[in-house]
Amino acid sequence: MAPAIYAGDMRINRGRIADVTNLSGTFQFDDPQGLLSVATQLEALGFVVEDGAVRFFPIDGSPPCILK
Repeated sequence: MAPAIYAGDMRINRGRIADVTNLSGTFQFDDPQGLLSVATQLEALGFVVEDGAVRFFPIDGSPPCILK
């Protein structure tokens, strides 16, 4: 079994990506670039990612950063 490349949560609202984050109950991904890669891949698949939807939550509990 291969390790996960990335994990988090995503919310779709009316066919558009409204939220995509690195929040996950199991994995602790701490790479903002990885989250941006997820958003880029979603757009390449034809999804519209809303402004402000890509939010990175630092492991230290500090406030999230809007990446896109």
